Amino acid sequence: MIKEAIAQLIEREDLTQEEAREVMGVIMRGEATPGRIGGFPVAPRLKGETPEEIARRILGGEGGPKRDVVLLNAAGLLVAGCRAPDFPTGLSLGAQSLDSGRAREKPQELVAFTQGEGLDVPR
Repeated sequence: MIKEAIAQLIEREDLTQEEAREVMGVIMRGEATPGRIGGFPVAPRLKGETPEEIARRILGGEGGPKRDVVLLNAAGLLVAGCRAPDFPTGLSLGAQSLDSGRAREKPQELVAFTQGEGLDVPR
C-alpha cells in the first residue's frame, strides 16, 4: 500500500483520507519496510509542495494525511528524546501541541533563541 501511495503522490495525485489512513495503519502495525516509511514523508514534497506551504497549513489547523505524517515524525522524535514513553503517547502529545496552538509558537521561539534573545550567556 505504501509503495502505491508514494507512486500516487509522485504523480501529483492527492491521497484520500481513507488511503492515508490505510498507509498509517500499515506503518503502525509494523508491516512497512524502513525505506518505504522514510519515502512516505518525502513523497508530498516530490508532488510539488514546499515544506513552508505544508507547515503553514498544518500549523494553521489543517487536518489530513500531511498532518498525519507530521504527527508520525513528532511521535518518533518525542520517543527518541525521552519526552514520550511510547509511539502512541508521542502521537497524542504531538496532536495536543498542534491542536492547542503551542506548535505554532515554536518556530518563533527557535528564531529568537538562535538570535541570542533571552540567553544569559556571555558573548
